[in-house]
Amino acid sequence: MSRFVSLLSALFLVGVLAFLGGMWTTHKDWAPWKMLNDTKQAVKSWRATGYVVPDGTYLRRPPRMPDDRYVVHQADKIAPGYLLINRIASPEPGYVTDLIDENGAVLHSWKIDHSKVIDGGTEMEFVHAVRPLPDGSILANFDDGFGMARFDACGEPIWRRTDVVYHHSLTEDPDLGGFWTWTSKYWDGGHDQQMVRVDADTGETLESIDLVQDVLLPDPDALMAFRIPEHFRWNMDAKTDEIPDIIHPNDVEVLPAAWADAFPQFEAGDLIMSHRAIDLVGVVDRQTGKLKWHKAGPWEHQHDADFHPDGTITVYSNNTHRMRSTILEMDMTTGVVRDKFAGSGFEFDSYIMGQQERLPNGNWLVSAPMEGRVIELTAEGELVREISNVLSGDYNSIITTAVHVGPDFFDSLPSCTN
Repeated sequence: MSRFVSLLSALFLVGVLAFLGGMWTTHKDWAPWKMLNDTKQAVKSWRATGYVVPDGTYLRRPPRMPDDRYVVHQADKIAPGYLLINRIASPEPGYVTDLIDENGAVLHSWKIDHSKVIDGGTEMEFVHAVRPLPDGSILANFDDGFGMARFDACGEPIWRRTDVVYHHSLTEDPDLGGFWTWTSKYWDGGHDQQMVRVDADTGETLESIDLVQDVLLPDPDALMAFRIPEHFRWNMDAKTDEIPDIIHPNDVEVLPAAWADAFPQFEAGDLIMSHRAIDLVGVVDRQTGKLKWHKAGPWEHQHDADFHPDGTITVYSNNTHRMRSTILEMDMTTGVVRDKFAGSGFEFDSYIMGQQERLPNGNWLVSAPMEGRVIELTAEGELVREISNVLSGDYNSIITTAVHVGPDFFDSLPSCTN
């Protein structure tokens, strides 16, 4: 009897240890759980798309979207120039940036490979923002991986920054030059966040504003706007996902001198910024760090807040979990906010990411990353053309960034002779 009890106890102990071991390997994503999970995801993607692609990189096209890669609705209304679109290259691995003309032809492509930026990097590292330069090179940043780089037309780095994470937006400073982006020691969601202006020619940091040290801590009103309680403990060295994401900066853009008269409450050079976690859009004095204005909502989990020369701002409201995103326009004189395309029938949805851009001819360019779709439409909300990152019959892959490029922007069209 005692032997039976001992054997039963041993079996029970082995079972408990196996259970705990299984829980721990699942928590740490170690083998054999990782192998089992990877196999499960591979089978899932194969059954859905006919390809083995990473989970979360593909999505079913809703019925409102066309099945073709490039669809023109009103050819005579297309804004002259090019589109620069960064996308997941599925079924091929990694990310690629395409230069597309008004006929939908891909004139040039850049392969954006993080392994060329930093040792240990991988071509699968998420590429968030890209911006072109007149010589045919492009800038790119990586939300979760250290570094930012300028790539030539062949996809080779001209310069690299590997000191911190450069994340989310890349926006040009039309008056002083360079590009604004956010930096952090680690991402996702740490307290250590800076608005940084980077020289496009050299990668040198030209200007930096620390969100906590320069904007929030000196100003009790700014702390209240960001919902920071008294005696809050900041953690500037938190690793990825170590602490709650309470701020989530995702955009910073400058008020150009040419538009400053339309915003008498601000000055040329002031910065508009977006903070997704608290639905907050604010304007900061770049000289003093003073938070001059802020508003939380009606946008929800928003991205890409822009100044416009008519004294309005527009915001890409993701409306997470509401199944329909919107572009909201606010008159900064009256404070009135409206859905820019309400009543037009225009519909799109992206619960994360996204950009909106007013084009020189009055059209709008809207990207819906989680639909794998870019849309050009008139100011009245009429569809002009649509570009989809088609993976298979029913599925698209993600598009991360789309920007308009003027017809005379490039010194000559990008070309790789290698």
